[in-house]
Amino acid sequence: MTGWAWWYPVLAVVAVAVGVYFAVQGAARRGADRVTCWSHTLMAAGMAAMFSPWPNLIPTLAGILVFTVLGAWFAAVRLRSGPDGTGEATHVAVGAAAMVVMYLGMSSPS
Repeated sequence: MTGWAWWYPVLAVVAVAVGVYFAVQGAARRGADRVTCWSHTLMAAGMAAMFSPWPNLIPTLAGILVFTVLGAWFAAVRLRSGPDGTGEATHVAVGAAAMVVMYLGMSSPS
């Protein structure tokens, strides 16, 4: 592997570990906290797939659609909560938007 490519499998394993952590946390929680944890699990799985040495583990269009819906849902949650709402929904919405941008970047020609 040339350049920084040797680092990608390490990052993929770290992303899987983060995903497992949030999956376990989500299983132990209720309501909105559970959905938030599982959203982090989904984002970690997407990152692991991006760093994986195997190409196209998650099709680009599927990733874009899933994270667009996820981001829109959490953005709506944040807007409904009004000015006194916590930043947790904003955090997940921004993370989902970042995932969409990364998937869009993967689909562009090099």
